[in-house]
Amino acid sequence: MAKVVMIGYPLLEKKWVNSFNYWIQKYNQDNLFLPLSVKNEDLETVLKALPKMGFEAVVADISSSKEILKYLDSWSNEAHITQSVNVVSFEKDGRVRGHNFMGEGFIENIFQNNPGFEFNGKTAVVLGTGSSAKAVGCALLKEGIGEIYFISRHKNKAEESIKALKGNIHVLEWDKMDEVLPKADVLVNATPLGMKGLDDLKIDMPLLKNNCLVCDLVYLPAKTFFVNEAAKRGLPVLDGLSLLLQQARMSFHFCYGILPDIDSKVRELAEA
Repeated sequence: MAKVVMIGYPLLEKKWVNSFNYWIQKYNQDNLFLPLSVKNEDLETVLKALPKMGFEAVVADISSSKEILKYLDSWSNEAHITQSVNVVSFEKDGRVRGHNFMGEGFIENIFQNNPGFEFNGKTAVVLGTGSSAKAVGCALLKEGIGEIYFISRHKNKAEESIKALKGNIHVLEWDKMDEVLPKADVLVNATPLGMKGLDDLKIDMPLLKNNCLVCDLVYLPAKTFFVNEAAKRGLPVLDGLSLLLQQARMSFHFCYGILPDIDSKVRELAEA
């Protein structure tokens, strides 16, 4: 039996809890997934105790995904570049290792919904330069994307933030966005804009190619203004909830060795 715990305070990613528990039941697994409220000041103590109790991995809630970095012995390349983790594993040699499956989930989401999508030689425009944007950038470069334009309101800070990414990368100020939108084969919103309670993300959609793939990382609401406007123009779109579920799917596979399906029921649970 694989024993996994989700920790954070407060626990914000209840959609992960619902998804993991549904998959455990669906595949008749004698596994355990336990959500546990842990304040940041208690993380070190808890991380030392969990492997002694037989737990093999931790799913890090967004509330602890950066604080938990202090207590890791090693990182995956993605976790190192993004400086953020969503899964922590307890290795046999006693090390605590951090992983980030955001980028892997992003790419899988594209392939699942757009079979045969080709990245080579394409141009991506990514709005934002935070950890999610870096995860997407890292994954796109791994797939052979031709170039990436990161759009930021603070160019100098953004250039420092993404310096670990190696490839044909450019950083532009937010007000220069319209100059590169016509080049975009993939457009990604990796900012909080559009999230419930925040301003909508509004861009000049007519500047985009007719086949530009528009992706939103915001999942609350599942269908943002940004996604809806792109869909109205007939552009292919991927919403943030589908990405969240793919990220959860990759994490579940890592923790339990099973790659689950994303069916209508798990999406319904995530939307609740």
